[in-house]
Amino acid sequence: MPLDADERELLESVERGEWRSTRGFARQQSEYARRAAATFRKDRRVNGLGTDDVMRLTRGDE
Repeated sequence: MPLDADERELLESVERGEWRSTRGFARQQSEYARRAAATFRKDRRVNGLGTDDVMRLTRGDE
């Protein structure tokens, strides 16, 4: 897939060595990965209802 002008410019900049890692990169990366996982984790809590209440509602029990 061909690169557009901005992508080409960025790639050339990286190849020239104009970029460097930030301090604490590994720590930041693991923190962002943890947050991303938590964002997409399925959570059954709905507006303060307990898990049992949600299960009854999804099964159709009254």
